[in-house]
Amino acid sequence: NLLLIYLFRTTKKIKIPTFSKSYAFIFLISVSVILIVLFSLFIKADFQWFNLDPKKVYVFREHTDIIFNYNVFAYLNTWSFKVFGIFFLIIFLIEKKYFKLFLIFLLYLIWFGFFNHKFILFMPFVVLFFYILFNKKNDFTIFVTLLLFLICIFYALYLFTDEIFYTSLIIRRIFFIPPMLTFKYLEFFSENGFIYWSDSVLSGLIEYKYTISPQKIIGEYIQTNSHANNSFISSGYMHAGVY
Repeated sequence: NLLLIYLFRTTKKIKIPTFSKSYAFIFLISVSVILIVLFSLFIKADFQWFNLDPKKVYVFREHTDIIFNYNVFAYLNTWSFKVFGIFFLIIFLIEKKYFKLFLIFLLYLIWFGFFNHKFILFMPFVVLFFYILFNKKNDFTIFVTLLLFLICIFYALYLFTDEIFYTSLIIRRIFFIPPMLTFKYLEFFSENGFIYWSDSVLSGLIEYKYTISPQKIIGEYIQTNSHANNSFISSGYMHAGVY
């Protein structure tokens, strides 16, 4: 995924239409979606499933996905922390509004507690990392070097403490699991057919041919019975193939 993004970023620019004076419009949309998602979370939440322990996310995730991720909220929930929350993180970093930035970090903690996806917990720090990295010098070599340094640090942590959880979280979950799952998504849905959004926004028009979610299907396919969610490349291919 990172390589694909980098290649698009360094090749010929693609022009897309933009709104004039779009900042206020985007700000309003972002606030609205976040408030709608938060309101729905607190209305539907059973707080016995609210969890802040990264080691217990797999215990809670299946239940929270059933409660929160259905119909249009399957998208709104994801957009709230993958799009609109990121927007505010970047804006408040650029404008140096650190108290508001702190509130967004707390918001990500709340999202993590409800949705039980570990990457939500790390997303604000990833944005902060990229902001610091590319604020001074836009050099992809520095980025790769820092990633290698990160791997070495957590591997050393495992060697000296014999605690594998956080090392696994950083090295295995970030660098090995996503590409492996990407190929498994391509492998499974190329052989069994695409779902064309029949599990979500087009469920009223197209019949969903499975009895469990796509993430659970892949979890069973790789024989871990996990909730194997993955990148936009995986979900995009799952819905409509290369298109």
